[in-house]
Order: sequence, then C-alpha cells, then structure tokens
Amino acid sequence: MIGEIYKGVFLFIFIVSCNQIFGNDVRNDNQRVRQEVSHQKAEQWPDEKTHEIQPFLTFEQLLQTGFSGTEPFWGIRFRKEYMHFTPYPGAPEELFRYTNTPAGHSPVKVLSSDEIQIQVHSPGEGSEQSWRIIIRNQPCSDGMSDNTYMYSIDIIKRSGASARGCMQGCGGGKKASVTIQEINATRKIQRFEVTEVMYKPHDEFHVGIKGNFRFQGRFSIDPMSDQLTFRVDEDSRLGIDVVIESYTRPLVTSFYFSNEQDVAAALGDEKMAEIMRGEQVESVILVKKYSFGGKIDGYGGANATFVKLMQE
Repeated sequence: MIGEIYKGVFLFIFIVSCNQIFGNDVRNDNQRVRQEVSHQKAEQWPDEKTHEIQPFLTFEQLLQTGFSGTEPFWGIRFRKEYMHFTPYPGAPEELFRYTNTPAGHSPVKVLSSDEIQIQVHSPGEGSEQSWRIIIRNQPCSDGMSDNTYMYSIDIIKRSGASARGCMQGCGGGKKASVTIQEINATRKIQRFEVTEVMYKPHDEFHVGIKGNFRFQGRFSIDPMSDQLTFRVDEDSRLGIDVVIESYTRPLVTSFYFSNEQDVAAALGDEKMAEIMRGEQVESVILVKKYSFGGKIDGYGGANATFVKLMQE
C-alpha cells in the first residue's frame, strides 16, 4: 500500500514538472494531474475494441495521421508493427514496439471520449526507453506558424526507471475552423490570445484578440458607411474560420479602423485622394487589437487599431 502511495506521489511530481517545463496553457494542470494519477492506478486500460466509449481516433485512423513537434522538429508515424520516430529532419528513423498489446488487439487505450493513449518501448537492450503517449482531440498550434492542427500529442519519456522528460506537438490535418465553444475553452485562436468573448445563442457574438497582425491587402472606402476599410488578401489572412452555430465566418477578410485619422495621416494626401476617388491602394500594414462580431445569422463586421505601414 505504501509503495503504491509513493508511486502516485512520484507520478504527480513528474507530470507537474513536465507541465511547468513546457507550459501548455491549454491544459487544466490540476485536473489533468488528478486524471493521470487515477488512470495510473488501473492495472490495464481497456483498448478501443472493448471500451464502452468509442475512441475519437481508431488505430486504423492513426496509421493515416502524422504528428510533429518543434525544436528540433521531431516527427512520429504510427505503423502496424512499430511506431516510427524521427528526432530531427534527415535523421534515421527510430523504431518503437507497442507495449502490452495482445495479439489481435489495438494498441489504442481509451481514456475518455477525447483522449487516447499508446505505450511504446524501444526494442534494444540495455538502453531501453518507454514512452507514454497521450493524444487529445483538441486544436493545437505548432508555435512556429499560424497553422492550427486537429489534435495535440503529449509524450512522457522514461529510460529504465528514470524520467527523461516530455515532448509536446500537434497532429492531423490543418484545422480549417474553430468553434465559439473552443474559443471559450482555450481562450485562444491559434497562437493568438483571446481577450474577450461574448456569445448569445441565436443572437450576437463578439471576439477580441490581443496581439500584432501583419496583413497585406488594399485600402478602400466603404460606400455604405464612408469609413476607411482594408481588404485582406486571401493568402495573408489568418487562415482559419470561426463556426458559430451553423454559420461559418472567416476570421479576417476585411475590417475598419478604430483610429482612422492615424491611417489617413500615414497614407498621406496623395494616396488618400486616390482612395476617395474609388481606387484601391495596395499596402502592407501592422495592426493590433483585432476584433470581430455581429449578429450570428446576419450582419457582421471587424475592426482593428492601426499601428504602422510596412514595407512589402
């Protein structure tokens, strides 16, 4: 009994240290640690074929899904016999066997409706490593770009009886949309922090985002409001849409300025005259405090605070 308590305490300290090192702010640390300790007490987790909760990813689907992380840009591929791990681009693949998987059973262990686990170990003797891999059905940013992926992956590594550390990454195809519920849960849209969320079902929504945004596009005058607006080029926008109930809205297409006079001063009289004549002026700009909102199934708009013009 005392030994089991020590094991639980050790696991608690180890997982907390991993969370502190890597700072994954999407997870609720206290709740996650309690879940980890609870799961560890089970002698053997049921796999996807016997668990009453169906996995969000089956092993067959995992065979078609790649995972990766940054610094030093490692990669993982699951295959039928082995897990293939590449520690950095161009490095030889390392093979890991699936652990405690009876013949005819899937290596996928179902932890919850949104979590699965796979355990692997290196086949070599003497320096054997064992990895515990948790894959979650939650949006994930790679931290190096504006891309959002479908799944997150956490890896707890051991060598013998010693803990060696953690790795975190993303997997699945690039996520093309995010729901208002996910925004509320994570307080993020990709790598940008959400500063405000207002959502009234069947009524209105508003989302504010903190951070700096560099956009390429065209200035023009909105004929309906006579306000200065900026239309973002498709390959310059944030590349993700927001799903609000059954309606999908691009995160950035065009927006107005909360400080229009500063924009006019930066553009100068000549370019402002062109815009007033109905011409579109191409530019690259830096803005902050981007926000958008409106009626869920009707009107909508976005605005931002102008910072400066940029060189292309």
